[in-house]
Amino acid sequence: VYLEDGLHRRDGATDAPEPQLIAGMLTQQVELGGENLEIGIVTQARFIRETVALLDVPPPAPDIKAKVAGAFATDTAAKGR
Repeated sequence: VYLEDGLHRRDGATDAPEPQLIAGMLTQQVELGGENLEIGIVTQARFIRETVALLDVPPPAPDIKAKVAGAFATDTAAKGR
């Protein structure tokens, strides 16, 4: 979903419109009896950008030392009973 503004050339012809603001992405259309009502649900561009940015960030590495220390602590506590 975007707003566009046609660019006018000096000879009066209009070039193909270019998006001036990208607002979001249409994620669902509303239909009634198989007829498109031209109403839709739009996901805001901000959420799309945040989601795409998450794809570029590797997940944090697991803290193996903490897991090993926790395993030994659990083992020791179980044996002390």
